[in-house]
Amino acid sequence: MFDRLPKLKTVEIEKTKPIEGKVFITSVAREMLLSFYKRIKIHTEIEKSKEIETTNAEIKEKPEFPDNPDEIAGTEYLGGSSGVTAGYFNGELLVIKKARKSDSGGIESENTQQLADEYIADRIYEAMNVSIPTSRIYSGGTHKISKFIPGKDLNTFSKDQPEFQKIKEELRGGFVLDCLLANWDVVGTAGGDNIRLGDDGKVYRLDNGGALRFRARGAKKGEDFGEKVGELDSLRIKSELFADISDEDIEKQIEEVLENRDKILGVIDSVATTINLSDESVAELRSIMEKRIDYLKKFKEAKGLKRKEKTDKGAHESVVTNNYFEGWDEELELDGNDGIKDKIRENIIQAEKRNQRAYEDAAKDLMISVEEFKGRLQAKIEDMVKRTDFFRATQLDVLERVMNVDGRWKSQFETATSDGTLNPEYRSIQEINMFGFNSNEASGIPIDIYRYPVKPPRKILEKDKEKRPIYGYFSDDEHGGINYNNGKIPPPTNVRSYGTINFKINKERALKKATITFHDSLGPGSEWPPTPAAKPHFTSFRLTYGGSRILNELRGPSIVNWGESYTEVQYHGQLTMDDVESIHISTHNGLSPEEIEEVREIFNRYKQQHPESAIQLIEF
Repeated sequence: MFDRLPKLKTVEIEKTKPIEGKVFITSVAREMLLSFYKRIKIHTEIEKSKEIETTNAEIKEKPEFPDNPDEIAGTEYLGGSSGVTAGYFNGELLVIKKARKSDSGGIESENTQQLADEYIADRIYEAMNVSIPTSRIYSGGTHKISKFIPGKDLNTFSKDQPEFQKIKEELRGGFVLDCLLANWDVVGTAGGDNIRLGDDGKVYRLDNGGALRFRARGAKKGEDFGEKVGELDSLRIKSELFADISDEDIEKQIEEVLENRDKILGVIDSVATTINLSDESVAELRSIMEKRIDYLKKFKEAKGLKRKEKTDKGAHESVVTNNYFEGWDEELELDGNDGIKDKIRENIIQAEKRNQRAYEDAAKDLMISVEEFKGRLQAKIEDMVKRTDFFRATQLDVLERVMNVDGRWKSQFETATSDGTLNPEYRSIQEINMFGFNSNEASGIPIDIYRYPVKPPRKILEKDKEKRPIYGYFSDDEHGGINYNNGKIPPPTNVRSYGTINFKINKERALKKATITFHDSLGPGSEWPPTPAAKPHFTSFRLTYGGSRILNELRGPSIVNWGESYTEVQYHGQLTMDDVESIHISTHNGLSPEEIEEVREIFNRYKQQHPESAIQLIEF
């Protein structure tokens, strides 16, 4: 302001006195006036400071959070899958998160347990001096209200900005704690929307809804949240923010967790008492967390965190694949035909060699090493499958047989019908190549897809035909949406030609019996092979264009924007009604109101036959 004053030698100013009235001061030197302005400015700042202190004192006397969430005024929707809103209470902006709704037998209920877990994760972070918004939970998890943190999200900064480096450094300081809490979405799905640099200079973890027992969208993690802290590897692969964290840093952080073991477990007990969690729920969570902390201790002792970074390719084309096969025989459970694991392993090794040029071109497009590209692609597909649900699309005309007659799905080898390609000879050859199904019966026969048609003997087509793979798909949409648009229904799914009724398969069961590809498997076969859903490999993703677009476009399996029409699942060892979790129907996916009513009738007959069944019929 001062450097914009006119360059005059004298100025004229009016000053008021309480008794004498107006007195005019003329010919005041510019230097004297500047001094006067500076004194006024200082005096004003002091007065403002006093006002702020007084105001703050008044605010502190007021409650930070309302007794009832309904007391928050002017709430506005902020977005997100959990319907987050924001509003004001006592002049302060608060963020409100409600428990997700779930439908059980037509009765809508709230999944308060997820918010309770999120609140517990918040308190553990807080106890370990990791910055999170101050919050309060209501009615055992119906609402969670947090203070709004003014600042900027991680994704607003470029990598060369000092703010980005500050966030990265502070974020990595809580890496082991993120792993312990299984906070898969700690960074966020939009490049950093869950991490914020506050105006106060602190780095905050804003949304921990994907920590502990629940995935971010509300489904339980099940066996994925067990005693093994696999996130020590998967988080480093998934996010470049953690990719180069040193062994020494991990060692220090594990030591800190071990030193604070009682504090971390004590938080669970304390919060449980505060919000009246059931004894069963508390015991389950506490048991898992005790085992995960013990795992960190064993991990540190076994590995010593002194081992060198793995750079040995072994007998494989990449470090990624070498590491992928560690524990393959002992740890991987996959139901199916004899020799299925050996055949898949063979296909992975051959496919990586055969497609090496495609990986080199993709890496060149990104201007990174081939090894780095493979590592990032592997991390992407692991994350997509981890967040996904498994489905089978079924037509109405076979629904009665599947549910109330056979109790299972049948392949074209039994029905001699197909909503896709009806060609059992061709499919049989591909299933030999992909899974080794009936390969013993084909011994000595030139089963080569490039020399097709080679008509397999009838015994190959007939043997164990009731155990042939059943084909479905996977998606991260709760109702099985999958398309090029928004991954939701409407529009209808890309698999509606196979069926307009979406059966959701229990994920724990699916992981034990399913293999996956990110494309229709029938054409590529073992060229881009199916790999286990419980342990997917990057060779299951067919490369059809440059690497930069692949890694940028891979967001989730419900929006197929990488050049394929859907993501395929192959269910082995039969797919039965015992594997089903829920049935999803909608007029927006191709069913008429009359057909919806027919589905209801078939479902009711099923429930009469199986009153113990927990399968839900979900209309949306």
